[in-house]
Formats: sequence, structure tokens, C-alpha cells
Amino acid sequence: MLPNLFVERSTICRWVHEYSPELEERVKQLLKKTNDSWKLDETYVKIKGKWQYLYRAIDKAGQTLDWMLSRHRNKNAAKRFFKRTLGNKHVVCPRVINTDKSPTFPPALAELQEEGVMPSDTKLRPIKYLNNAIENDQKSTKSKSRYRQWYQSFETAKRTISAVETMRMVQKGQLRYAAKGNVRAQNELINNLFGLTT
Repeated sequence: MLPNLFVERSTICRWVHEYSPELEERVKQLLKKTNDSWKLDETYVKIKGKWQYLYRAIDKAGQTLDWMLSRHRNKNAAKRFFKRTLGNKHVVCPRVINTDKSPTFPPALAELQEEGVMPSDTKLRPIKYLNNAIENDQKSTKSKSRYRQWYQSFETAKRTISAVETMRMVQKGQLRYAAKGNVRAQNELINNLFGLTT
């Protein structure tokens, strides 16, 4: 029988900051394909007393597409987020994109369509009520951020949110070989990704 193991919260925090980028990279290789109906939104997180912007996207089924932390909320940030999301192997090119009435998304999409990055027939629907699903979905990330009393640097915020969002994808059942609700299979899969024995 193994002895009890006591770990300081600060140690766990350091583990998160150290391993979250690697966790995100390995998990994304095992994600199932999403569908072609996107829902995008930006929300706020506090970093060293200042509000910053967290861009998030899910599909119609609630599967996470991607996320991005940004210091700015403008057309260029929206373009970066579109490109980042499209760069994922599990993400299908969008047929339709639902957003709130943020003025940054339409010009960003139009420029990407002109550049040939985004399909020319992709439709943008800036209708707030169609985005209720993503607004509900992001409550988990924001509540965990508040519980940690927000963040002290942009980099630690980015790494912590990466860990939270990646584990949410696992819990949603987005990974092959680890169904939603099968916690044992999810834990075993994460252990196997890092070569750990169970």
C-alpha cells in the first residue's frame, strides 16, 4: 500500500505551468472531428488587475474547437483566432459561424475570405441568442479562473487556461478511446500519453 502523499498547492500550480503546453499538444492529436457549425465568443479574464480577452469557439454539438488569450479585442486578434482555429486537425472548415454582435468578426472574416484562408461561402451570423451555448460553456473556465483569484501574468494565465480547456475537451468525450463519462478510461489515456504506469 502506498503511503499518503501531501502536495502543496503551489507545487500543483508549477506542474500546470510546466506541463500544460505538452498536454494540449498530445491531446489535440487524439481529438475527433468536429462539425461545420461554429459558435464564437470573447469573454474576459483578469490578469494582474487588468481585464484581458479570452477568445473561444465550440461547434454546434458543444465540442471545443480552440481558444486564444489576447491583450486586445480587435480585427487583428479575431483574424489570429480564426487562423489558429482552422490550423487544428480536428476542426472542419465552417459552413456557418455564429457570433455575438462584436464588430471585430465580420471584417476579420471578410479579409480571410479575400486571402483565400477561409472558404468564400462561409456565412457569418451575428445573432446573440444563437450563441447561448458557448456563453454557458465558458462558465466553467471563468469560474475556475475566479477560484484561483485570477492571474498574475499573461504567460501563467495562458498556460493555466490551456490546461483547463484541454481537460474540458477530455471530459466532454472529444478524444478517441475515452468516452464522455468514462473517467477511468480518460485517466488511463492521459497516463499513457505521458508514459505513466497505472
